[in-house]
Amino acid sequence: MNVDDLSRHAYSGMKPPDELSDAEWMLYVILAELYERVRNGQATRASGRSQKDEAVKHYEAVLNRLTDYDRLMDWHSKLWKRIEYAATQYSKAEQHTPEADEFYKAVYGVGAGGRKECDTDA
Repeated sequence: MNVDDLSRHAYSGMKPPDELSDAEWMLYVILAELYERVRNGQATRASGRSQKDEAVKHYEAVLNRLTDYDRLMDWHSKLWKRIEYAATQYSKAEQHTPEADEFYKAVYGVGAGGRKECDTDA
């Protein structure tokens, strides 16, 4: 749901839609409270508008961080898939290098193919 839709919902006094994300729900609650305060004369339209602009700015910053987080998690997932593939291939190989064995131990806690335990306190 976009900011304008959230704003219209909050202004109308309707309860928040069920399908809102956490960030959308928080913005909805903030906007509903602002609209209520303006209606009750506890805040001016100008101050309400200023606070709404500030809330929307923070909401958009949260969305940007969530988008960055999603991209990072996607990159992380793909990285681990590549590591898993390479590790599987390495564990099946006839010859192993000490450096690659150390990497394997660091990632999995055991030598390639589960050959030897490593010290997990390192």
